[in-house]
Amino acid sequence: MAHVTQQVYFWGPEVSVTTVNFPFLRNHDPSLLKLAALAERFVFEDPNTALIKIRQLAETLAKSVAAEVGLTCGPDQSILAKAFRGELVPQDPRDEPAWELLTHIRTTRAATAPTKKTRKRKAKHQ
Repeated sequence: MAHVTQQVYFWGPEVSVTTVNFPFLRNHDPSLLKLAALAERFVFEDPNTALIKIRQLAETLAKSVAAEVGLTCGPDQSILAKAFRGELVPQDPRDEPAWELLTHIRTTRAATAPTKKTRKRKAKHQ
C-alpha cells in the first residue's frame, strides 16, 4: 500500500491548508488550492460544505481560464440594456405590453387569493 503524505501550505501566521490530492494547485493559484483543500477537508465531515467548496473551485477555475483566453466573465451591460429594451429577439407586435401583462397578473392573483379570516379577541376581565 502506498504511503500518502499530507502537505501543509501557509497563507499567513494563522491560516494553513492541508491537502493530499491538490498540492499541484500551489503552483497555479493559491485561492484554487485553498478551495480544493477545504473541499477535501469537509468531504466526510460536512458533505454540503464540501460541495459548496467544489462549486466555488469550479467557478474560480472557469473565471481563471476565461481570463487567460480573453473571455469576459459576467453579463455585458450593453447586452442587459438591449434585453430590457426588447432588442435581443424579434418582437411580436401581437404581444401585449409588459404593463398590461403585469396588471393582468395582479388582478388574477387578487381574485384568486384566499381571504384572511380575522379572529375575534376575547374581552379581558379585570
